[in-house]
Amino acid sequence: MSNFTCYVGEQIRKYRKAGKMTLQDLADAIHKSRATVCKYENGDISVDIETLYEISQILQVSMSQLTTGLPETASKPSNAPGKGQKSPFFQAQRLYFYFYDGRYQRTKDGVIDIYEKKGESGKYEATLTICSVSANGAVRFFTPEKFFTVIC
Repeated sequence: MSNFTCYVGEQIRKYRKAGKMTLQDLADAIHKSRATVCKYENGDISVDIETLYEISQILQVSMSQLTTGLPETASKPSNAPGKGQKSPFFQAQRLYFYFYDGRYQRTKDGVIDIYEKKGESGKYEATLTICSVSANGAVRFFTPEKFFTVIC
């Protein structure tokens, strides 16, 4: 996994141990298995934003304490964006995002799928899918037909 995922996992472990909690205690509190929490801490899997918020509340730390402070790593100048190579962000085919809907006091999530337009090299389209969970627990997905075209 990424350095960031490993760093967040290390922070979760550090604050869990400081609070004298076992893996099982934390797992029970966030309604996940002990194995899942172990994978979070080892950086084997990423923590979704809602679970990260739950963990921060249980450990009584801010989310920024779990996510900020990643030490800078030395990078090769030739791999830096603007040096003849695109940033990995611009090479992505799928982007995940979260946002808070204050009207309903809920966190919502979504996916942006990016694909090259058929027959038009260098032109890209994207689809947006937003997941919405109603108060009664029903899950709805909203997907407009097309929301933007990018020419690279």
